[in-house]
This record gives sequence, structure tokens and C-alpha cells, in this order.
Amino acid sequence: MSKLETMAYKMQPAGHEEPPKRRKYEKPPSKLRKAFESWFTFETPYDEMRDRDFKQYYELALKLTENLEIRLDDAHALLISYQDHPNITSAGLFVSAIYNKIADEEIVFDLPLDVHINNLGYKLAEGKLLISKADTGNALGRASLAPVINYGQSGFQMGHSSKAPVINFGICMNRMGDYAKNSIVNLGVCRYESGNFRYSELAINFGTCGPQFGWESKKLIINCGKAEYTFAPGMVEGLIIAIEDPESFASFAYKNASKLLKAEDCMKIPELVKYVQDLKERLEKGRTDYKAIKDVVQELSQPKVIRSNIEAILRGHGYDV
Repeated sequence: MSKLETMAYKMQPAGHEEPPKRRKYEKPPSKLRKAFESWFTFETPYDEMRDRDFKQYYELALKLTENLEIRLDDAHALLISYQDHPNITSAGLFVSAIYNKIADEEIVFDLPLDVHINNLGYKLAEGKLLISKADTGNALGRASLAPVINYGQSGFQMGHSSKAPVINFGICMNRMGDYAKNSIVNLGVCRYESGNFRYSELAINFGTCGPQFGWESKKLIINCGKAEYTFAPGMVEGLIIAIEDPESFASFAYKNASKLLKAEDCMKIPELVKYVQDLKERLEKGRTDYKAIKDVVQELSQPKVIRSNIEAILRGHGYDV
């Protein structure tokens, strides 16, 4: 084998820098490869894994890499070297352990692999930031304590149980933000149904989303994009603001939300429309440069402040919220 393992880009990432024609990764260090191969001895298929399994295999990865000197490129070189391994789709747990071990605060994943890696960014530590510019598997940013920004295509349950903002500029296939506990923001495409938002503080659609956006939310749901039918189903309390009306609201949205403001209502509150549009315009700067929205990401990390600002605007127009 040659010293360098080379991979050509198949797509131009959506980020700010122009990628090189060919990206070179050194062969992973032998001690890291040995640890990785030892970790791969488990027999539980990904589809049968549960939260306790994710935790167990992640902690095993931490233990196996505890005394190793590792760089970010080493982690990604592993995925290139072992992408034909039968268990490679579960390797996101091992790579996530490396993400939390290294000093890098900004983790950019931009590998156009032939396989989709699940659970990248699992339990990503507070103070870091994960930026995905490639296609990934399921549960990108699962249980993350740090923001996750997606420019590529993610699979099932992006941002599952995350405690930091989940932001999508790309494509999320299904159930984005499932059980996430902070802000969920879509500026791209969410195909099929959205996740369960019962724990989220704030969910905003600025892009295109499938049915059931806002499922079981108890806080604040905002639509300022294209939303399909059955918007905000199972919502037992909370506030719905539709700057743009979805195809249809779920019946629970009418019965149980403390307030439902449809587009015609919002147009009578220009301060509200401006506040939401300003947030969208600031986030749009991140479509080509994630570094341009770090301040907005920080704001989204405090969703209660955003909700408080919106509620103050509504109270100023006579709404009891």
C-alpha cells in the first residue's frame, strides 16, 4: 500500500472555501488502526442498537483511544481505509470519541464516502461545532451538547436528543430534530415527516418541510417557509406562528395551542414579521459560510430569549401570552 491514501471529491461542499481537486490523507497510525479493529469486534447490527448500546460502544472507543495521539485527519482517514468493513456504518461512535478527544473546536466532515456513517457527532462536547458538508447516515449529532450544522444530506433523526441548536441547510431525509431539547431550524429540505418536538424550546421552518412539522411541541413553532399538511400535530400547549401558512394545520393546533397566529394575523403585526425575517436573513449568510453565523448560532443556543422577545411583541399588540 502507498503511504498516502487519496480520495477525489465528488461534490463541492457548500462551505466558504474552494476544496482542492484531490484531498490526501496519510495512512492512519498503526496504533489507532489496532484500536479501531479491536473496537469493531462487537456483533450488534446497527438496526438493533439502542441507547445503552450507543453509550457502551462510545465509552469503549474513549477507553481504547485514551493514550493515543490523534488528529482530526486521522479519524477521517480511518473511515476511508475501512469503508469496506461490514460494520463501518456504526463507526460514527468511534469517530465521535476522537472528535471529543482532540483540541479542534470546529469539526468539518466533508468526505464523499461510498457508505453513510451513522451517529457522527455523538455526544459532541460543549464548546465545539460540527459542520457536515457530505452525505451522512442516521442520527447526525445524536445527543450532542454542541451545535450541528448540515450542508449535505443526512439520514434518519438528525439531531436526535441534541441539547444544542440543530441547523439544516441541506437535506434531512426523515424525522429531523427527533426529541431534540434546544432549537431546531430548517433552511433546507426536510423530506417526509418531522421528528417529535415535545422537548424542543424552539422550532423554525425557513425552508421546505414535509408533514407534521412541530409534532407534539409544547413551546414555540414558527413557519416562514413551505410546509406540507398536518402542521403541528399533537401540540398540547404552546404558540404557533405562521408567517406563511402551511398546506393545513393539524386539528390539535386549533384546539390546544395557547395561541395560533395564521399568516393573516401575522401581517397585522409588522414588528413580529420583521423580527422573524431578520433572523432568517442573518442565518442565510451561513448558507455559504458557516463562520458568518456564529453569533446567530449562539443566540439560538438561548431559545428562551427568542421566545421572550416574540412574546413581548405579541403582548404589545394585545395578545395574552
